[in-house]
Amino acid sequence: MLFCSCGPRFLSSGSLALPRCYFSYYSSRLARQGAFREEPLTQTPAAKDGKPRGRTAPAMARFSSSAASTPASLASMATSSSSAPPPPVLGVVFDMDGTLTEPTMNWNQVRSNLGIPKGSDILLYIQSLPSGSDKQAKALRTVREEEERALRVLALRESCVETLRELKKRGVRLGLLTRNCTRGVDAVMKEINKQEHGEQGGGGGQQSFFSQIVTRDFRPTKPAPDGLLHICEQWKFQPNQVVMVGDSRDDLECGRDAGATTVVIRTDYNSLIADKADHAILRLIDLFTALSGRLPASSSSQR
Repeated sequence: MLFCSCGPRFLSSGSLALPRCYFSYYSSRLARQGAFREEPLTQTPAAKDGKPRGRTAPAMARFSSSAASTPASLASMATSSSSAPPPPVLGVVFDMDGTLTEPTMNWNQVRSNLGIPKGSDILLYIQSLPSGSDKQAKALRTVREEEERALRVLALRESCVETLRELKKRGVRLGLLTRNCTRGVDAVMKEINKQEHGEQGGGGGQQSFFSQIVTRDFRPTKPAPDGLLHICEQWKFQPNQVVMVGDSRDDLECGRDAGATTVVIRTDYNSLIADKADHAILRLIDLFTALSGRLPASSSSQR
């Protein structure tokens, strides 16, 4: 998912402003799309020390709302030796919509309703509109309507909970990196919790599996690698010790640019993207085959 109102609990501010250090990234991405070049994105003033304003997320953050590292430190984390064999996998970060869940979004219809080209980044388009304008408000309503429709037909992918359970059992850290808002995340966590603990729930939902959950309140969002690098930093892992699992070009670019191993779930709409990933799988449970030799052994195989 791309953008909706997530409520005051998790938003650091009511604006759609971007930190200054990310302005060039968003501008260049808009230019590559060949649209929305004329409308500059709003910038957030830098603090006195020259760094972007924002809060540092705690080590066990439930939702992150601002970048925790400078671009220089993020870039240094992503640097690794390409000649060395891949290290053991210590952490796996999942996209949410279309990865942990069945794909239900019709974003091409949303783009058509907004009058923007197919393939355009809806989030960037909304952020490029004049803040507080009627046009921006209408665009947000259009996206929220699609997100609400998708929540009504929410379904987890086959073997989702089984895969998460086995990874956690093997001692692998789990993270979630999504362009969704907190309402959508809460709904998916509730469904995961229900399948894991039964109709009565229990076990804490998102805390049952994920030690890091980063929503689109964190700027910049995917496909920028910053959210993934932030999770790596919180875990104190190098990016090449982490796997990014998703279903879209945004997930592939995010993982690749961070220096992580990329895994794409192959579908009827992303074959070209899946072919460019380090691994392509058909089911989440196939992750164990794709990463064979890099994941910790299961407890049964250690006996």
